[in-house]
Amino acid sequence: MVKEDVSDGYRLIEALEKKDFQVTAALWLYEEEKRLWRLIIASPYYDEKGPREAYLFIANIIEDLSLAPELDLFNITVVSKNDRRILNLNNAIKVKDNPSGVRFSRSYIDDAYIDDALIYRSGSEN
Repeated sequence: MVKEDVSDGYRLIEALEKKDFQVTAALWLYEEEKRLWRLIIASPYYDEKGPREAYLFIANIIEDLSLAPELDLFNITVVSKNDRRILNLNNAIKVKDNPSGVRFSRSYIDDAYIDDALIYRSGSEN
């Protein structure tokens, strides 16, 4: 992950919230088996409108921003604010709102191993 990914990820989160797409948790998660980073966004919008509408909303915001081409829907995952991974993360670490992200590496949360993560926000309803 490069510095631009970190700043572009945070810019996307800010832009989503300015358009009333509430983000309850946001983080870059490294998927070791695929050797790639994914931006995970948890939102009640996913629960209220469904995954298709959530991805369409995000696609429209990405189109409006001047982000690095690497940040697109192919490396973004939108989940429910009640996703088990998000709930476990929220219980393990609290990050209020950090544009640089907080590193969380080589740790277990419940039964899931986190090789590497960069957390913008967790543990709150924001």
